[in-house]
Amino acid sequence: MAFLQKKLNKTDTTEKLTVPSEWLGNILPYPAMGQDKVQFKVSLISLNDKSTIKSYPFVLSTRSTGYLKPVLQSKEWLKFVKETGVEMGDTIHIRKLDDGQIQVGIEYDFVKRMSCT
Repeated sequence: MAFLQKKLNKTDTTEKLTVPSEWLGNILPYPAMGQDKVQFKVSLISLNDKSTIKSYPFVLSTRSTGYLKPVLQSKEWLKFVKETGVEMGDTIHIRKLDDGQIQVGIEYDFVKRMSCT
């Protein structure tokens, strides 16, 4: 099982999720040879008991030449952002199980949210 996490920045919560290249092939799928996009499903889970809450389709795209610059495209990603209420400063935890299933959990930054009210 592979596990990674990312603290969300402004771009991640208002446009698209930028993904470190190291995640490709480790956690997230590579686009097929000659392609610059790949669609896959992710299960939103509870970080407490790992139970599945909902599944989301995502589209990962890369540049076709040079630095890959992988991102989760805005349409699907921003639906996830809106439905889960994630904000800048929250942390997503992504893991890939041995059976290939990809799961994401959210660690909300409640300290930041409390200080903004």
